[in-house]
Amino acid sequence: MTITTQQFEHIVRLAYLDLEDVANQIDKCRATIENIEHLQLIDTTHVSPMHHPTSVTQYLRPDSTVIFPNIDDLAHSASAFVDNMYTVPLIIKGS
Repeated sequence: MTITTQQFEHIVRLAYLDLEDVANQIDKCRATIENIEHLQLIDTTHVSPMHHPTSVTQYLRPDSTVIFPNIDDLAHSASAFVDNMYTVPLIIKGS
């Protein structure tokens, strides 16, 4: 598969990109497409899907309630603080 200059410029317009050097960018795009086509030739029939390219273990802290010793310090830094809670503006109107 190859991409024409006209197709590339159409994609650029659709994506609202402002590319000054279209000729250089289309060459990079074509090279990327060639690399993808090369990767598609690899037989991955017996390869199981991975969630992450490396073995990753998430070390998460346990959920716990932390009581802040001086609630007034929090209140002074907040734009709106009522009944020891931050208040935020309503952004989604419900019924």
